[in-house]
Amino acid sequence: MSLFWCYTWISKYITMPYYPKNKVSPSQYTKGNEYMFSSSGKDYIGYYYKAFDGKYFTGKTPSYDDFELVPKSVNSPGSDDYLFVKSKDNRILNILNPDLKSLPQTLLPKPTLVTPIGEDYTNGLFTRYFAKRINTNPIVIFEIDEQTYDDLSSQSPKYNFALYDVISLSWQISGQLETTTENGIITRGVKQVNMETVQQTNLIFIGINQYLTDYAEFYE
Repeated sequence: MSLFWCYTWISKYITMPYYPKNKVSPSQYTKGNEYMFSSSGKDYIGYYYKAFDGKYFTGKTPSYDDFELVPKSVNSPGSDDYLFVKSKDNRILNILNPDLKSLPQTLLPKPTLVTPIGEDYTNGLFTRYFAKRINTNPIVIFEIDEQTYDDLSSQSPKYNFALYDVISLSWQISGQLETTTENGIITRGVKQVNMETVQQTNLIFIGINQYLTDYAEFYE
């Protein structure tokens, strides 16, 4: 076993993120020409899953044998942000082509799963923020924090804001969980309220209904 192979194997297992099963869309399948290995750029054919943060990996469900994939339409050579995904790639490309140094090196919005705090449970709800790449197929939606949302909304130059749509919504996390009817009076529960929020939001932010499917998420 070569030293390089050992390093690659250990690095992969150290950096491989863990995703709970309720945070992935499992058992997707591609016939090719859709995704490629992020490390080599080679085309991928087979099963894959999509994580909540918009990343893709080989396999039907999360395991430590997975390899990261990237959509060809997003991070293939020639696309607008491929050169700025990994700093080590920047360094190599800039040596090969010094003209690339003049390109604006904007940041990529970081997916962030924001969780409610005690005060939010007292209020019964909290605000969630989402971003969507506007030039990808399939749709890539991921959750972001408030600061990233504000930066993209205000068209901060540190992001390539033209590539993203953003939206915020109120998410119920406490109160009556299920909808009940008593003496003809309907009392909407948390799950019903969140489902209606997602349905209404999906009219203007298509695809959010595929991301938010657990209407009791964070409920206490």
